[in-house]
Amino acid sequence: MKPPSLSKFLKSPSVEQPFAVVIGYPIGHSLSPCIHNAALKHQGIDVTYYAVEVSPDAREQLPALLHHPNFRGANVTIPWKQDVLNLLDDYSQTVLHTNACNTIIPHQHGQLRGENTDIAGFIAPLNAYTEFLKGRRAVIFGSGGASSAVVYGLKLLGMTDIVVVSRSPETQGKLEKGVRLAGYDDWMIEGTPTVLFVNTTPLGMYPDTGQSPVDDRYISMLSGSICYDIVYRPVRTRFLVQAELAGAQCIYGTEMFLGQASKAFELFFQTEFPMTVASRALYTSLES
Repeated sequence: MKPPSLSKFLKSPSVEQPFAVVIGYPIGHSLSPCIHNAALKHQGIDVTYYAVEVSPDAREQLPALLHHPNFRGANVTIPWKQDVLNLLDDYSQTVLHTNACNTIIPHQHGQLRGENTDIAGFIAPLNAYTEFLKGRRAVIFGSGGASSAVVYGLKLLGMTDIVVVSRSPETQGKLEKGVRLAGYDDWMIEGTPTVLFVNTTPLGMYPDTGQSPVDDRYISMLSGSICYDIVYRPVRTRFLVQAELAGAQCIYGTEMFLGQASKAFELFFQTEFPMTVASRALYTSLES
């Protein structure tokens, strides 16, 4: 079933009871409702979680959603992670450093606080490789809100040479120390080997599963590295299939997806996220 537009959702019976949402455009691919509703049911919390499609021209309606009396929290995805910032009353250091928000929590007196749980979710599966990554090079495909969270996370892990691959590197603003830009035609840097490649773009996401940020001519560049795709649908993206062919180690987007969801759930509802229940719901949905 296609998710409702924001205007339709606000007029629906769904808002007559406590609700949480994921907003984005498009949003039909999202399995956030699947895992959050499984977690809410398991924990006995009387809230329903919905996917709501918020197109760029629906921005003026967002305050009505975020300040609704039954609103309990929102996850935020493409293209809203940066555009929601001026709707917030307060935000965490992670939002400040990344200039991106993926979680909105309502507080007393109608106040809205922004968090970025992408960072915690992204780092979790990399913690086992800290010594391998420290002081070395990473290449990140994409320069949007998810990319900024990944850059911040990699710096926390001690990586000192981070290349962000952008379709329009000349339009990007000032970069942090240790971060530089490249285009899709010149990211193949000679010299020090790259030990981590991360795809933060939607390339390869359902239904366009044949796409990848890496041209087949450069698959050999992935050899000996860790390849991490934050896309979780499908689990084995075209990029990760290329990585497997090159003999690289793969980290799947489902790990980050569950990690960021866990942190967001705990912020929304002040209770533990039932990871086993949510993981089972996710993989059942992905396999169906």
